[in-house]
Amino acid sequence: MDRYGENLTKMAYNYVKDWKLAEDIVQDVFVVCCHHYDKLDEILDFKPWIYRLTINKSKDVLKSASYRKTVIQSSLLTIFKSNDPPPDMLLNKRSEEETLSKSVLKLPVKYREVIILYYYEELSIAKIGDILTLNSNTVKTRLKTQGIKLPENIPGFVEQQDFEEIDWDREAVNFDRGIIGNENKSGVIGIDIPSLTPQKWMWHLWGNKTSDLTVVEVHEGSQTAYPILDNGWKWTMQLGSAVNGADAHVPCAITIPKPGEWAFLLYDGDELFDVLVYEIEE
Repeated sequence: MDRYGENLTKMAYNYVKDWKLAEDIVQDVFVVCCHHYDKLDEILDFKPWIYRLTINKSKDVLKSASYRKTVIQSSLLTIFKSNDPPPDMLLNKRSEEETLSKSVLKLPVKYREVIILYYYEELSIAKIGDILTLNSNTVKTRLKTQGIKLPENIPGFVEQQDFEEIDWDREAVNFDRGIIGNENKSGVIGIDIPSLTPQKWMWHLWGNKTSDLTVVEVHEGSQTAYPILDNGWKWTMQLGSAVNGADAHVPCAITIPKPGEWAFLLYDGDELFDVLVYEIEE
């Protein structure tokens, strides 16, 4: 257990943000290991198993009433990459390290845990998926989307978790009358025309429930969200009548800020409706 004790304590701290509580959690994990000592050889991959056990116990603590009553002090995440003492003894660390630590600790747990396992524990995507019982694509998406920069004026119904719906490998296709998108859901006429300068696109939706279309565009490389409608001046526009076989449409002027892989999150009213992914080079 000496091999895993320190890293498991750091992992538990990632969840509960309290060093003493993290140590208690790891002690409980070791007790479970002792109770199953005669069966440890039957565990095919011990490391993912013991990490999963630690994570589950940490999450149980987060759900407990006693934990919710505890006032947790702000701490530093730098312990995950060093052998330094507990957080309260790290106050003299460099300011940039402190800023990074606090930023990571402010992330929701589901993003924080994949960051720690991938960047600090240096586990593979597959191993992280085993530990967290997630598929590899979800792990990759959480690693990408945890840092999405959202403008202050973005509609309130747009949430960080919406960006997990982005499948960057699923590019839109040309399915009918020059409409490029996801068939029988949404698509655009004009995406195949150079769009780094002002251009007109026509959005098409199938099965929408409201007349309000909100579009948020995200650049894969910079992980930054932008408005796109009306050349970036609007988040939302009113949909018009049926056309080209679609249930609703709306034309608008657009300008793509820079080349690269772009995802467009379409909202029908305040509900995420579809995600379109385009490669835009000119």
